[in-house]
Amino acid sequence: MAAASTTLLFLAFLLPAFHPIEAQIGVCYGRFGGDNLPPVQDVVNLYKSNGIGSMRIYDLDEEVLRAVQGSGIKLIIAVPNDRILAIGHNPWEATQFVQRYVVPYASSIKYIAVGNEVSMDSPQAPLVGPAMQNVLNALNSANLGGQIKVTTAISTSLVVNAYPPSNGVFSNLGFMGPVTNFLLSNGSPLLLNVYTYFAYADPGNTGNIRLDYALLSSPYPAFTDPNNGLQYYNLFDALIDATYAALSKVTMTVSTNVSTPNRSTPRVVASETGWPSKGGFPLRSLGADGGATLDNAGTYYRNVIKHVRQGTPLRPGPLETYLFEMFDENKKPGDVVERNFGLFYPNKQPKYQLNFRSSSVEDMAEKISLAAAAAMVVVAFLLSILRPTEAQIGVCYGKYAGDNLPSAQEVVNLYKSNGIGSMRIYDLDEGILQAVQGSGIKLIIQVPNDNIQSIGSDPSAATQFVQRYVVPYASSIKYIAVGNEVPLNSPQAPLVGPAMQNVLNALNSANLGGQIKVTTAIGTSLVINAYPPSNGVFSNLGFMGPVANFLASNGSPLLLNVYTYFAYADPGNTGTISLDYALFTSSNPAFTDPNNGLQYYNLFDALVDATYAALNKATTAQSNSDTKIVQSETGWPSGGFPPRSAHLLSDTKIVHSETGWPSGGFPPRSAHYTGWPPGGFPPRSAYYTNAGGGETIDNARTYYSNVISHAKQGTPLKPGPMEIYLFEMFDEDNKPGDVEKHFGLFYPNQQSKYQLNFN
Repeated sequence: MAAASTTLLFLAFLLPAFHPIEAQIGVCYGRFGGDNLPPVQDVVNLYKSNGIGSMRIYDLDEEVLRAVQGSGIKLIIAVPNDRILAIGHNPWEATQFVQRYVVPYASSIKYIAVGNEVSMDSPQAPLVGPAMQNVLNALNSANLGGQIKVTTAISTSLVVNAYPPSNGVFSNLGFMGPVTNFLLSNGSPLLLNVYTYFAYADPGNTGNIRLDYALLSSPYPAFTDPNNGLQYYNLFDALIDATYAALSKVTMTVSTNVSTPNRSTPRVVASETGWPSKGGFPLRSLGADGGATLDNAGTYYRNVIKHVRQGTPLRPGPLETYLFEMFDENKKPGDVVERNFGLFYPNKQPKYQLNFRSSSVEDMAEKISLAAAAAMVVVAFLLSILRPTEAQIGVCYGKYAGDNLPSAQEVVNLYKSNGIGSMRIYDLDEGILQAVQGSGIKLIIQVPNDNIQSIGSDPSAATQFVQRYVVPYASSIKYIAVGNEVPLNSPQAPLVGPAMQNVLNALNSANLGGQIKVTTAIGTSLVINAYPPSNGVFSNLGFMGPVANFLASNGSPLLLNVYTYFAYADPGNTGTISLDYALFTSSNPAFTDPNNGLQYYNLFDALVDATYAALNKATTAQSNSDTKIVQSETGWPSGGFPPRSAHLLSDTKIVHSETGWPSGGFPPRSAHYTGWPPGGFPPRSAYYTNAGGGETIDNARTYYSNVISHAKQGTPLKPGPMEIYLFEMFDEDNKPGDVEKHFGLFYPNQQSKYQLNFN
């Protein structure tokens, strides 16, 4: 029984690995522009022998459909443009189409494309939507509606304002609005024909598009989208993401049951893409070929096949792509380039050496035994689950504002008994460092604000700090925070950067620079223009510019103190922020960021992603802008009167170094919140249901529970596990202010205030 269970476990691991997601690479098969092409059955055999699992066809030829049937190849078939009028006007025509060309071959058909690049000024254009609906109705009548998706194919020329990609919009919303909503409502993808060659070779773009950018071979980003910080290395990605941006603007207010969170647009399939091997436009300073050469075409196809495994900056993940096309078509009308997109010669010999089996797992399976593959996959899987990504949930331990707190050793034992693997401390107390040492708990320690001037001005002070407070306890220390929310008008602010550098130098001298990361902690109030999040920028680049570049250059995260409570309770935000949006309890998105189509269900994500946006803008092109953000504080008070100022937005890898919610407080405002209208912020006159500022035991419990649960998934802009530090371990009875006394997760007697699972 144990052996059988082990075998089943191995197979469970292996099946996903050896079964690639969709057919990532297909090839278009156009045949009426060539008089020298192989017989249809030979073509199907050629697809199979080259591992090409998907085919797109353009004509209603039952010989092709019969040859493909049973081959394992999946098809995109077409409602040709000249059939759209009839099918759009007459449901009977759609039924006839489905009964003749779909039902007998249904097991091979994946998509039906109603039209291909239908001209916007043609009589067919207004009937594309009705034709799609009639075909879908006919499929439903044949019990095939859930199996075969109905769509249409468009060109990237329908997207305008495409630089930067996040600004992309459709030039004809009268056409694309109904089409997009049909696709979204029915879970169908949009077919997009993507040709970087034509953009490159267009005389109107002379000098604007580099060859390596068009061929997907540039080692450097061409630009960073200022609205979302995404970097673009190639034109293929930029064209697709501009289309996603255009789709998001159409579907922004549409309700959807699409299963992927935060994706309010149809999936895009690159239904045609290619590069001609000769016949280019001799109108640029690129030579008489205009870039249309055998070498360039081979480079393009190889790079596309490799690239589609990773997707685009805005939509990472496998991208279903169809290369154009299987053969040169010697009789095709138009420019010479139109006759030279073939991947194979008519004699079935390859024009280029291409590997259409895009799954590297399949390639590996051909070369090594199944047993070896199983071992590799299982070991990798076990390593991934036994070595989790960072400590997702830590708790801040502040102790000098409480006169009734447990001893340091009791606190460490309490952390361990509750499975809390990370701790943030604020003071230089060697009693805590000694108690944590050897416990397995990882620490964020701090250079207190009042030590920044000496350490920033004097490298020897940094050396003394490291030798005394770091070296003896190095195995327990993960991050050193140089300051916590340093006021920008303080004498310490200009010295935060120098102090970080001096501490790093001292760590390097102690051979600890690769082990312990140096950073600083900021409040979200440093981010302005934070709605929508993609517009976030730092209010003081003189401070944050050097900090962001230091972090990016050294692989350090930014510590971000995130408090949705203070934003919610700020009298200046009355009516702007609903309680469920602040507590992670909203079941509907509050808004969609118009620059990238991401949906926001809670304020925490919006604050963090606004900080990521600000970081991307603050980090120079010479540095790696993918700085992690650690939420170094977050929380909600259970009591107290809220202060008049609020923590607002911020972004980098962000370690969420503080977050929390108070469990008590004095009501700062009155009235009842009525709800969140679609499409924007609520009116200022909206009201809250609680008599206070939201600082109750129930709200605080809800906040902490939801933060812990939410840490697994990340934010819309940066999905994946987050590192978050809850604020704080105990109520601090002598802390100034009212709500500030009520963020504790435990009472001083070590009894829990809330039932939380920190694992």
